[in-house]
Amino acid sequence: MDNEGSTVVLSGGTGYIGGWLMQALLHRGFQVLSVARSPQPARAGVVAIDSAMPADDLVAALVNHQPSAVIHAAGLGGAEVPLDNWRAVIEANITVGTLLMETAARSTDASHRCGFISYGTFWQRSSDSGTTGPNSFYAATKNAAADIAAYYGEQRGVAAVELQLSDVYGPDDPRSRLVQALVEACRAGEDLSMSAGEQVVSFVHVDDVVAGTLHVVNGLAAAQPGLQRFSIHGPDIATLRTTVRNLETTLGVNIPVSWGSRPYRPNEVFEPSFLDLPSGWQPAISFPDGFKKRLSTS
Repeated sequence: MDNEGSTVVLSGGTGYIGGWLMQALLHRGFQVLSVARSPQPARAGVVAIDSAMPADDLVAALVNHQPSAVIHAAGLGGAEVPLDNWRAVIEANITVGTLLMETAARSTDASHRCGFISYGTFWQRSSDSGTTGPNSFYAATKNAAADIAAYYGEQRGVAAVELQLSDVYGPDDPRSRLVQALVEACRAGEDLSMSAGEQVVSFVHVDDVVAGTLHVVNGLAAAQPGLQRFSIHGPDIATLRTTVRNLETTLGVNIPVSWGSRPYRPNEVFEPSFLDLPSGWQPAISFPDGFKKRLSTS
């Protein structure tokens, strides 16, 4: 697909998932308007935009480039968010996201369409104990942002898509994640202290997240106004204990885990309620294949 001359607004391009997505967008010929607070190095095809500028100025600067898509990949939070960080989490997940939705709305008219994509989390939906609500303040802010996206879809004519991600992993990941802990335990042969492992998980490779996102980007031009919500998860869905056992069987390795030696988190999601995948897209990288590559290169 020739995207020469097409512009995409991207927040979170200085982060892990957003960084891989930016690279893929540039490779496919898009110009990227990278919205971030932190200073950004000069890069061909990228226009750096300071998200800290006044709201009117930020939206006007973005709309001036007539983007065809706006992607809110930035996010802040975790299982537990200290009260002192609540404002920063709301700013990143709701305030900046809303300004980007406004950008999409003002960039859409009879002659030009601009869709909006945001990342959510499987923590927003849990089937545990019959509940379907968010498991944390972080997930609650993501749900709030989705409600705002619904407003922009229904009242402002924006084709909006929320992609709820499961556990993301991949190469060169600076974040502290379970996959890296499993890799290190496998290499060192030392017991990894874990919960009983009864929670259902699905690890999705960052390459699949990028591929799924680009698939949705390509469909935005034909999308109708309104909010659509999908999951981006891996091809393997099982309990954590079964997932580790499958790694050992498939790869012929030993991953020493001390099951039940630490408690579950207070807000642990045991049975995530995954949404449908985006129509026409499937994840391509199995967890054993992705884990094997991490084991040999990280």
